[in-house]
Amino acid sequence: MTDQMRDMIAQLMGSQHVDNKEKPSMPFDHHSVCRAFLLGICPHDMVPDSRLQNVVSCRKVHEPAHKADYERAQKERDHFYDVDAYEIIENAVRLVDIEISKVREKLEDDVKTQTSQAADSKAKQVAEIEAKIAKNVEDIEKLGNEGKIEESMKLHKYVEELREKIQDIEDSQTEVRTAGPGSNSAKLRVCEDCGAQLNITDHESRIADHYNGKMHIGMVETRETYLKMKANIEERRKEREEKLGSQRGYQRRDTYNRRDRGDRSDYRGDRDRDRRNRDRSRSRDRSYRRDDRDRRQDRDNRDRRDRDRRY
Repeated sequence: MTDQMRDMIAQLMGSQHVDNKEKPSMPFDHHSVCRAFLLGICPHDMVPDSRLQNVVSCRKVHEPAHKADYERAQKERDHFYDVDAYEIIENAVRLVDIEISKVREKLEDDVKTQTSQAADSKAKQVAEIEAKIAKNVEDIEKLGNEGKIEESMKLHKYVEELREKIQDIEDSQTEVRTAGPGSNSAKLRVCEDCGAQLNITDHESRIADHYNGKMHIGMVETRETYLKMKANIEERRKEREEKLGSQRGYQRRDTYNRRDRGDRSDYRGDRDRDRRNRDRSRSRDRSYRRDDRDRRQDRDNRDRRDRDRRY
């Protein structure tokens, strides 16, 4: 029997129908069992085999047999495990949002670095071209003074070409500032659901693979579950508090009733037992005192006999 089939049987039948070797070591309502897993909405299981599993890691117990035990017990009474599961999902969504913010900030930092490097490179190019223009302007003046009009006109045309090149470089730098710093800013964007970086220049099939992937679908379902549970979580918390409060009050009343009714014979028995223990303790004390008195008397008699022998 494969592990997958074994898990399916355990999930359907519960721990009572599982082999002793594979039976869970604790019941489904133990505090170490994941409440979200029992409801089938644990974020760690919703994003299998993805980097987000490290972000929404779960250290609670995930035993398939516990699900059947919980579903069977839930039919008898409400355990309010959805309240605990909501807190798990809320924390997972918060952690993923933090991760998305980190990815976005890193991308912006990379963009700023690329922008600075691009600006420095273009400034260097402009400086080199301006140095050429200055030198050629001097040559144009010399040629004009020497009467070499044709050569001067050629250099003048070359200088105009250099000035147009500077204009093209400056225009391209302005476009970078308005469209987004660096080349990656125009290509990369962060998925708002799972935090993956998408390149919009990729083929449509590759982008579709992301949106159909386990990580993205799992986080979308987790967020939808979170919003759906958030709508009535306060009401569920109130119901749980009222039910638990009434149960605690019933337990206290039942304890008082047992004392008032109950079980006075038990209390009488306790008093009798305590009285017998006290009597035994007093008897032992009297016996100890009598033994001490006898020992002192024997010692005095020995001392008296010793004195009589000496005299």
